[in-house]
Amino acid sequence: MIEKLRCDSRIADVNTVSMQILGILQTNDWSSDSHLGSIINELRQLQMQLNLTFNQSKTELLLDDKDIERAFKLRSLLYLLQGFIHHPDSTINEAAKEVKAVFDVYGISISYEISNEELSLMKSLLNDLYTTSLVEAMSVLSGCMTLRDELKIAQNNFENLLVAHQSKNDMGEKRVSANSFKKKLVYLINKKLLVYLIAMYQVDKAVYGDLCIAVAQVINSNNNEIKVRLDQAVMANV
Repeated sequence: MIEKLRCDSRIADVNTVSMQILGILQTNDWSSDSHLGSIINELRQLQMQLNLTFNQSKTELLLDDKDIERAFKLRSLLYLLQGFIHHPDSTINEAAKEVKAVFDVYGISISYEISNEELSLMKSLLNDLYTTSLVEAMSVLSGCMTLRDELKIAQNNFENLLVAHQSKNDMGEKRVSANSFKKKLVYLINKKLLVYLIAMYQVDKAVYGDLCIAVAQVINSNNNEIKVRLDQAVMANV
């Protein structure tokens, strides 16, 4: 099974991975496979667009880091709640279920889309997490309110930088950002390319086996680097 490309990869990471995958795909002639050919063309176009916008703004890179930071805080809080749900103390697991129900309304995927709708959802989620009933529930969940406060700070930092960036560059007309191309590439690789390669590996290992192995190695290498980077960041904050 090929591991999915991590959604918390940085713009530079996805730019490199997509170029490496394209290089692997271009070593063979896949013209007889029209479906794979269409995926390659889409991958090539998105990679070119990402590459063109990649170095245009230092703010884009900062925005990417802030986006990853808030997603990390959001997932950390959710994972903590999921752990407390299995706690043997009924007071703790019931409190965790009450808070977790709010996350179920909004969904973890909201941390991966930069849009006005997404910003509104994040604000609503954070507002809910500061209501009296949820504050009471979180008070019995060790570390929960701390992570909630860190999420709020991370979200504010992201939002302030995004607003400043749009005001400076868009002037009322939003341009497609490198961060947007990054997320489209991650989706294309995970939801289209990998799904297809895994299926074809089962159908014709002789033809697609080496390709699957090579793509898997690129993605695994990237994901391992991200894990090390995040582990180092966690240790630095201990």
